[in-house]
Amino acid sequence: ILAGDALLARAFELLATVPVSPACCGRLIADLAARTGWRGMIGGQAADIDGEKQPVSVDLARYIHERKTAALFQAACRLGAIASGGAEDQIDSLGVFGLHLGVAFQIADDLLDVCQTDAQLGKRTGKDAGAGKQSFPRCVGIEGSRAAARKALALALECLESFGPQADDLRRLASYVVDRNY
Repeated sequence: ILAGDALLARAFELLATVPVSPACCGRLIADLAARTGWRGMIGGQAADIDGEKQPVSVDLARYIHERKTAALFQAACRLGAIASGGAEDQIDSLGVFGLHLGVAFQIADDLLDVCQTDAQLGKRTGKDAGAGKQSFPRCVGIEGSRAAARKALALALECLESFGPQADDLRRLASYVVDRNY
């Protein structure tokens, strides 16, 4: 917990030193705060802990994934666009891309937890089910989870259409996230 606290504080420290205008710096800090606070990552973490006592629910799993993981992906995409002087529609499109990519990433991560061995993954697997976590595999099964990950990927890729080939690296990244071995 303390390591997470320290890393979050460090993120704000780093943002405060970005060589941009004071107005841009303030916007970066406010945007990160919105996506890591009670409406974002920390709120998602609280819902994740509380969800361990709840019956499995795909709506609750999605709620947790959107706040806990996807909010961080969204922040990363938005912050890059803001810092580089992107137009509002570009910032918004990249933010929504990050949100959908984060959901796809978390669903794929849930699948890896149930479909891979400890040796394949390099960490202990099966821990989500053991802890009663709200995960897509527990809610909709493996094939339903794969379909949900592909749908989230498709939604993410739609957000990049207006960027043309300049977003090809983001497209490859998004595809990799879903195509990891599960």
